[in-house]
Amino acid sequence: MKTQQIVINKCYGGFSISIKALIELIEMNADCIDKHSLEDYYGEDYKDEFYKDKKEMDVIGEYLVNNFYCMVIRPLKDKVPVLYRLSNDDSTRTNKDFIKVVNKLGEASYGSCAKLKIIDIPIDVKYSIEEYDGIEWIAEVHRTWK
Repeated sequence: MKTQQIVINKCYGGFSISIKALIELIEMNADCIDKHSLEDYYGEDYKDEFYKDKKEMDVIGEYLVNNFYCMVIRPLKDKVPVLYRLSNDDSTRTNKDFIKVVNKLGEASYGSCAKLKIIDIPIDVKYSIEEYDGIEWIAEVHRTWK
């Protein structure tokens, strides 16, 4: 039977990845990483706050946004910082690069209050990721009437 792999969180708190995992994905140029300019993501006014007293730092800040770690990096001196984050779409949980990083790093891939686990399910199953207080599980999609 063919299976597919899906990454879920198995502890209270919520799904997130570590900065180490994010850096690994950035270095792989993984397609599950979103890249934004600060202006596009936060607006023009927010950009100035990031520059205060941080001009010499490569990593300007680390943030938890929508349960996903984000990291702002100044790629080269005098260039505009960039915000990298794990994509927040359904395909991210099954992304081959993401699964590879979780396998490789193990516990070092876990974000704050997260314990990532890779689940194998049959490839032809329609599923949803359900959660309660951050603990997730895979559920087969069935019909529901209300």
